[in-house]
Amino acid sequence: MTGVIAALVAHHVLDVVGKEIRRLTLAFVTPLGTDDDVRGHGADLPVTTTAAPHPTHRPDVRGATARPLSPRLPGPGGRSDGAGTAIQSRGARCAGAAGRRAGQPRAPGAQPRPTLTREDVVRFRFIHAADLHLDTPFEGLLPAPPVVATTLRDASMRALDALVDVALDRQVDFVILAGDVYDGPERGIRAQVALRRGLERLSREGIACFLVHGNHDPIETGWSALPHWPDGVTLFGADEAGSVTVERGGEILATVHGISFAAREVPENLARRFRPPETPGFHIGVLHCSLTGAGPGPPASPCTMTDLEQVGLDYWALGHAHERRVLRHGDPWIVYPGTTQGRKPEPSEQGAHGALVVEVDDGMVRTPEFVALDSVRLVEVEIAVDGFRDLIDVRQALQAAAADTLRDAGGRCLLMRGTLTGTGPAADELRRDSALVELRQQLRDEAGLEEPFVWWDRVRDATRPNLELESMRGRGDFPAEVLAMASELAADPRRLDTFAGRHLTALRVPGLETALGELPDTTDPLRWQEMVELAISLLATVEQ
Repeated sequence: MTGVIAALVAHHVLDVVGKEIRRLTLAFVTPLGTDDDVRGHGADLPVTTTAAPHPTHRPDVRGATARPLSPRLPGPGGRSDGAGTAIQSRGARCAGAAGRRAGQPRAPGAQPRPTLTREDVVRFRFIHAADLHLDTPFEGLLPAPPVVATTLRDASMRALDALVDVALDRQVDFVILAGDVYDGPERGIRAQVALRRGLERLSREGIACFLVHGNHDPIETGWSALPHWPDGVTLFGADEAGSVTVERGGEILATVHGISFAAREVPENLARRFRPPETPGFHIGVLHCSLTGAGPGPPASPCTMTDLEQVGLDYWALGHAHERRVLRHGDPWIVYPGTTQGRKPEPSEQGAHGALVVEVDDGMVRTPEFVALDSVRLVEVEIAVDGFRDLIDVRQALQAAAADTLRDAGGRCLLMRGTLTGTGPAADELRRDSALVELRQQLRDEAGLEEPFVWWDRVRDATRPNLELESMRGRGDFPAEVLAMASELAADPRRLDTFAGRHLTALRVPGLETALGELPDTTDPLRWQEMVELAISLLATVEQ
């Protein structure tokens, strides 16, 4: 009897140890799975600039079943119309199932969510993308020749094609698009056809797709002029958070919950419409929202980290912020993938943009892998001209910076902006009339327009003249008077604002403001000092 008990105890100990070894092994092989990677918010993700197939082989995962748990279900052709009808596709279906309506209050005496066990989940993979803004032009740029303009116009749709390529190469189980697929109510037929073509490619391979409407493509403006969507597409409604389970071979992979924007402006916190899940397994929330502290931009359904944490989901697939951010590493994961293609010369849209490939194994998320999808990359470089002899040195330095960037861009076109800083002979030469315009044109001419091209949009002179301003203040001449007036204005912000508004108004006319670039911000003390020094330098040049 003692031997039997000892054997049972030994078997139990070995089982516990085995599970712990599996857990530790999984944590060990997770990319960047160190303590530093899960400490704090906003950590950057590893960047992969190719769409190569995943290196590890796994059984064919095509043929997943998406099973809705909510009345806000896809209608005919996959479109969400609340009818609750089934989606049928090759190897994938979406049929009604019993369950509490998402957004409905818990029934009296309802049990809390069951504890997750290893038997409840399996390995699966999905793509999290958002803010495609299909077929929309780049903003804030100077006019470009037709070949460049065409490439820029097509960039957002080429990113969609690349996204589908990655989904097929990696054999993902489903794709999530977290809002702003379109840019506004004026949705061109090109954008609609491109989206339908991409969804059809996914549908043919049995890959489901889950979408929500964002502030740029709310339900009130209509999703599309096209009458039907491919099988396997779920568009979540705006009345309540819908829920759809994804199955493969009879096993539940995950439950996806989502809600859309009904109108362009949604001041309500939509995160509060999600309810804690009542079933075991891996749960994903899809939401387009402005998360407190997630970055600049107009608010849209503002919410907090606490709002999301309290729902009890495992992964929040967010959209709206165009900069890639991981705001929480587990329990739950809270992630913005960023836009698939940068379109504005702003910090949040510069550099690599794309989507995230997320792998879940035994209920644990491996570090999401960023995969670049952009075909045009916005890059700004800063060059210090100290020690440069002339504009030839400046041009060569800018060209070298562009060449280095192009070499690392993976065959993508570059939209470049340059900022020149420092002092010296080259800085003095930059202040010559038309020097910047000539420099920019030389850069464009020598770069050429053959893809992958480098297009120089702007070069900004932020150099500072080598002036002894303090010694000039007591000279009693006109430059000294300018310095005195500038000091008085800097000490009185209201007076400075009035002065700047009066004299900059003449520049705010159609065409001229675009040609000049961004007008200076006089509220920035450093920028104001730069403007004063430039004015004194110009006066000194005139006197000479």
